[in-house]
Amino acid sequence: MGLEHSAAPDAVRAELDRIIASSQFDASARNRRFLQYVVEETLANRTERIKGYNIATEVFGRDPSFDPQTDPVIRIEASRLRRSLERYYLTAGVQDTIRIDIPKGSYVPTFESVGATPAVPDASVQEFNRDEPTPNASAATLPTAGIVRGAIRSRHVQLAVGCRAECHRSERGSRPDDLCSALRQ
Repeated sequence: MGLEHSAAPDAVRAELDRIIASSQFDASARNRRFLQYVVEETLANRTERIKGYNIATEVFGRDPSFDPQTDPVIRIEASRLRRSLERYYLTAGVQDTIRIDIPKGSYVPTFESVGATPAVPDASVQEFNRDEPTPNASAATLPTAGIVRGAIRSRHVQLAVGCRAECHRSERGSRPDDLCSALRQ
């Protein structure tokens, strides 16, 4: 399956604790248990147990007659958990040196050691001449391209959802909007 585990188990557990304790991690209590379960099972080398049925019965308390083929609850909650992790790493976890991810198509998490991304100095506070290179400016002081792309994608999704909601309101008779007509084309 090509799992990516470039982080030490103790560091992964510390990251898990940081995520679970963070107020910026907006997952439900059930999805926090989901994350803990899949991380601990992976660290214990029991990835073969990380299946929809086991998650439903052991984490969500579903009846043993649960059928993951007919009940999409695990897939839905996994999607929510992935979004919560993504938001966490775009906000409070941006400086974290370990990244826990649950790739689409699987419930088995990956763990990756990443370099801490130093905060970018606020350009409005610094005075500098745009014609001269900024002293101490280096690639190490800039956020990684992945974080920037993720933030841009997230903002595009927010804008698209907002526009779709506005279009829906317009269709129900509120006020017409030029943007909605442009989106329909």
